[in-house]
Formats: sequence, C-alpha cells, structure tokens
Amino acid sequence: MKNPAGNLVLHIIGGLNHFIGATLAQTGYVRERNKEFTSKGAERKELLVKLEELIPMINKTINDLTAEHTEAEYPLMFDDMKPSTTYVLLQLLLHLNYHLGQVNYLRRIFE
Repeated sequence: MKNPAGNLVLHIIGGLNHFIGATLAQTGYVRERNKEFTSKGAERKELLVKLEELIPMINKTINDLTAEHTEAEYPLMFDDMKPSTTYVLLQLLLHLNYHLGQVNYLRRIFE
C-alpha cells in the first residue's frame, strides 16, 4: 500500500497547518512534507488529537478573513501561480475531500 491511512492523515494535518495555519494564521508551523509520507507507527489517538487541534485554528482563521482578504492574492505560489486566497481555500477543500475519500476507502477494505 503506497499511502496508508495514517500517512494520509499526516498529509492532511501537514497541508492544512502549512497552507492555513502558517501562511494565513501566522502560527509558525514548519512543514516536513516528506515525513508525512515516510513516518510509520503514528497512534490513532495522536492523529485524532492533531486533527482536533486543527478545527479551532481553521475556524478562527477563516472566520477572521474579510472579503478583502479572500479576494487578495494568496501569500505563496500555489499551483504555479499567485491565485486569490479564495482559490487556494477551495483547492484545499477539494484536496481534503479527495484524501478523506481515500481514507474512507481504506477503512472499508479493512472492516
């Protein structure tokens, strides 16, 4: 299996902490993307705690964005361009949904 569910969850955590936390909320998070795919043995409880920690940060960050912020250029290159923050947030939502589908597929295989 190329990307076990635990690694997909680490990837979700890393991506959201990077693109929303570090970039928009200025949390100081430093992403180690390679480890999202190479780390092994993460405990389910630990992953759930990290996911639960994301929710208030993402909610606050998105709720604090004004229309001006969402229409503004995202601070980093994304998809080889400098799109609006709205574009990036939509792409992150789609990417999250894709990986959640993968995790759900794996869950159903092993049940």
